[in-house]
Amino acid sequence: MVIWLILVLIAASITAASPHAAEAPSDWSKAGLAAISDASPAHRPLLGVNLHPLQNIYSIYQPDQLLDRATETGATVVRIDVHWDWFEWTEPGVAGWDSDQAQRLAAFLESAQRHNLPVLAVVMDAPCWASSDPRKVCGLTEQRYNWREPPANPDDFAAFLSRLVTRYGRQIRYWEIWNEPNLPQFWTRPDPVAYVRLLRAAYPAIKSSDPTATVLAGALAPIEPDQFGIPTFDYVEAMYSAGAKGFFDALSFHPYTDGQSPVVDRPRWPAHSFGQSVPVLHAAMLRAGDASPIWLTESGWPTTPSCPSCGWQPTFTSEADQARYLAQEIGLVRNWTYVDALVWYELFDRGASQSTSAEDHFGLFHHDLSPKPIVGVLNSLSSAN
Repeated sequence: MVIWLILVLIAASITAASPHAAEAPSDWSKAGLAAISDASPAHRPLLGVNLHPLQNIYSIYQPDQLLDRATETGATVVRIDVHWDWFEWTEPGVAGWDSDQAQRLAAFLESAQRHNLPVLAVVMDAPCWASSDPRKVCGLTEQRYNWREPPANPDDFAAFLSRLVTRYGRQIRYWEIWNEPNLPQFWTRPDPVAYVRLLRAAYPAIKSSDPTATVLAGALAPIEPDQFGIPTFDYVEAMYSAGAKGFFDALSFHPYTDGQSPVVDRPRWPAHSFGQSVPVLHAAMLRAGDASPIWLTESGWPTTPSCPSCGWQPTFTSEADQARYLAQEIGLVRNWTYVDALVWYELFDRGASQSTSAEDHFGLFHHDLSPKPIVGVLNSLSSAN
């Protein structure tokens, strides 16, 4: 009940204070508060944020600045992306690692240790020399290839993972195999059988270097039957049919909701309903005889500025709604004992306030690292426990 009272006060104050605040969604008053007040006090999944310390956009801030902000949210894990094609773009082996990527990763991991924040690394993308792209050109002075193509030989990917774990295994506790492979944006022609071959090569490679590591499979995007890519639940069933069971420690999923509240039921789009999709995914795992936990490694709502000329943009989400929705999410996952982590996408906005791209405004913080109201909600949830 303490959490319930705190969140009622916060929701009221941020709605009144925010110049962009929208009316509270009708489902918030009953379902949202019920999810929070009924949450099991015994189940406390990891709460975290996504960061991109190896990308150029993040170079404007030092790792300590970013992880200071992550600590302010009460995060207990941080997820980063490690791109194989950025590390080993010339040849396989540590000797060929890109020095800038290696230095950035080392600096970030040292800062994470100082902040006592465990790290989850999602490893993805094949370099030209390892790519299955039939049209690739991989010369010393010119490289042309489709980075969305998977590696031709899964053992090459496994060998890279083995090198990473050998070097960074004491600093990276969790490893995620690829990102959203059921979506053509990250795997040109999504193929669950080919993904499982990659998984079956990667899992023993990681475990042989660090038996205590936790390996995540999937990182699946929410896709419906009428959308581009392979529908989420179909992909999961195909993974198990191809022999995925036993080659991961947890299944990861990205329960985005297209701007809707996490407690809204969407019968026509169940993969995009937070409250529906996660239990359905868990049920599919149990039918396959797998009681492994679920990690929700990306979830969020962009506070996209109003843009009258952008009719195709996602529904506008106010900063007040963003804060309420995260509180609802936390209430739900605390009732799902099979969910071990909820990781927010992402720490700070990629774009300045005038940008009208939804991708630029998923942050808990603005682009200048000033906090959005959601940070206060997270702090209150942390202090109330």
